[in-house]
Amino acid sequence: MKTKYRIGQTVYIIGNNKFIIPMLVINYAYGLYTLKFYGKSGGMRLKEDRIFESENEASICLRN
Repeated sequence: MKTKYRIGQTVYIIGNNKFIIPMLVINYAYGLYTLKFYGKSGGMRLKEDRIFESENEASICLRN
């Protein structure tokens, strides 16, 4: 299956509509990416439309 992000790739999400958070892709299944926080325990599962490939892309979305 072709996915937008690769396992092991660094991606960015927007947290609390204020912060850009870097995360690591660790899995993809059933249309959801499993992401792990850097330097912390824990993670989350998100759909592709909530994930950004670069920090710049996330900051543009954050400003809008």
